[in-house]
Amino acid sequence: MKHGFWKTVDDVINKADIVVLVMDARFPEESFNADIERMVRQKGRRIIYALNKCDLINEPPKLPETLKPHVFVSGKKGYGITRLKILLKQLSPKNVEKPKVGIVGYPNVGKSSIINKLKGRGIVRTSSQPGFTKGKQYVNTTNFFLVDTPGVIPRSEIESDKHLKMVSTLMDNRDPEEAAEQLMVMYPGLVEHYFNVEVHEDHQDTMEAIAKKHNFIMKGNKPDITRTAKTILQLWQDMKITPR
Repeated sequence: MKHGFWKTVDDVINKADIVVLVMDARFPEESFNADIERMVRQKGRRIIYALNKCDLINEPPKLPETLKPHVFVSGKKGYGITRLKILLKQLSPKNVEKPKVGIVGYPNVGKSSIINKLKGRGIVRTSSQPGFTKGKQYVNTTNFFLVDTPGVIPRSEIESDKHLKMVSTLMDNRDPEEAAEQLMVMYPGLVEHYFNVEVHEDHQDTMEAIAKKHNFIMKGNKPDITRTAKTILQLWQDMKITPR
C-alpha cells in the first residue's frame, strides 16, 4: 500500500473526535474500505457511514447491520445533510466544544462536496479527478472542525480480488449505463483520460460529453448515452482502456 496515503489517513483519524466514512450510495460494497473502518475502531473513534450521491439511486440499498449509524446524503443537492449534522452532534464527545471531524473514503465518492454542504458554502474545491485533494484540508464550520483527506487509492487496493471480481462482471451487466458508471467509479479519471474529456462529478455528464464529442447523437439532437456506455465497455473488454 502507498505509505503516504495511509500515513495521512492515520494522522486524520488520530486527530479526529469522530470520523465520517464516505461511500457511494450506488455501489456501497465496492466503495466500502474495511481497512479504514478497522483503523477507526482500533483507535476508539466513533464512526458514521455517509452514503453519498443518493440522488442518483431510485431507492436505498439494503445495508449490512454493521454499517450503523449511516445516513444517505447528496453532496450535490444537499439531501440528508441536516441528518448528518444531527448524528455528528449526537456522537461527538460531550466535553469537546467544537469536535474535529475526519472525512475519509475512496476518491470520487464526494468527500469535498459533503464538506461544502456542511460548511454551507463552497470553501473546498471539488473534482472527480483522482488525487485532486493533494493533502489534508482543514475547514472551520460553526459547529465542527472538518478535516478532508486526499483521494488516492493504493495500487494494491485497486488490484484486490474484490475489485477484479467487480471488473469481470461489468460486461455481464444488462444495464450498460450502470456498468460504465461502475467502471468510472472504480477507476476515477481513466475513461475521461482516454476520451480526453473533462471530469464531471456526475458520470452521466461525462458520458454526455463523450457522446457529443464523438457525434453519438439521437433524434432531437440528444446525446446517445446508451451507445456511449456500450462503446466504453467494448473498449474496456478489448483492453484499449486499461488502468495506467
